[in-house]
Amino acid sequence: MKCIKCKKNNGVILIKSLGRKACRNCFKKIVFKRFSKSITNNKLIGKKEKVLVIIKNSNDCVLFYLLCLLAEKHKGLTVYSNKNKVAGLKNLNQENLTDISIRVLTGFFKGRKDLLKVRHSPLELLSDDDLMTYAGLTGLTYEPLVREGFSEDVHELIKNLEKVRSGLSYSIKGLIEDLT
Repeated sequence: MKCIKCKKNNGVILIKSLGRKACRNCFKKIVFKRFSKSITNNKLIGKKEKVLVIIKNSNDCVLFYLLCLLAEKHKGLTVYSNKNKVAGLKNLNQENLTDISIRVLTGFFKGRKDLLKVRHSPLELLSDDDLMTYAGLTGLTYEPLVREGFSEDVHELIKNLEKVRSGLSYSIKGLIEDLT
């Protein structure tokens, strides 16, 4: 099967939301495009803004890496890690698509409307699987959050449903956005 994007190389990485495969280079481009789209569509940061990424663990390095790539594209954007603290910087919500899906379904099952709101984040279009694969391709590490209790049960439900229907997390997120 050929890559969904370039149609030249063999597709080796499954993009679950599309149910199709991409080559390594195109997968990295797709992830970056989704990341950029999240930022521009939600107006999370301006092209001449200063952004601080709080690096608590290796997962935050992936966000920092993607923001640095974005800063190369938009020369006025400046990105700092918490190792170089600078006053007056914007902090970003680091929730990803998997986190959003779990929170939304948890809210639905428990009848909590406060959990149904989609909080805009630069990682909102990227799942744990996308981020793990991307991190591996770029030499970084990404380990999904350890989920416990009901959150873990909901995560298992989503993973099982994803096997039957690719892109379920996008559907959950999209449905809630349409309803709110």
